[in-house]
Amino acid sequence: EITIPTALQDNWLAYLPEGTQYHNSWPSLFAAPAGLNSGLHVDAFCSSFWMAVFEGTKRWTIFPRDEAALMYPVYPFSLDSTFPMDVTGWKEGRRSADLLARYPALALTHPWQVCVEAGDVLLVPWGCPHQVENVTATLAISSNVVNRHNAVKAVSWLETQRLQDPNADGVIHEIKT
Repeated sequence: EITIPTALQDNWLAYLPEGTQYHNSWPSLFAAPAGLNSGLHVDAFCSSFWMAVFEGTKRWTIFPRDEAALMYPVYPFSLDSTFPMDVTGWKEGRRSADLLARYPALALTHPWQVCVEAGDVLLVPWGCPHQVENVTATLAISSNVVNRHNAVKAVSWLETQRLQDPNADGVIHEIKT
């Protein structure tokens, strides 16, 4: 049994009304085999992200948000950044000479790494680039979070995003109320 800490239960996205963008997006269930990795990315619209692991072990590499510009961000589909490199095992001494030759500013970053195991809950603060490796087969549940800590940033992101996607208006309205 996993109990979600009270601080993570304060999530304004949980109250989005029927028909609003993202209404049924969370929580998300993740079932993954060992060796599967996420790409290096930042979560949508300046939301924070928590994950509770039921089975297995996930290794997270997380970078401070103020170092994202050093990581050669790309914006292929929206204002949500992704990054063109794989940093799996970054702090384990596998700082590939190839990777640093292609992306020399990565040498200036200060990632931290943590293994999250069955019964653990992890919070990734808004704006922090991160990559996840499934060390073993895993089963986990997660949610993105908007609350008083990141609401101003989330609304700012959504106000820009609505130039491409008018559905963002409903989420903006709900966060502001």
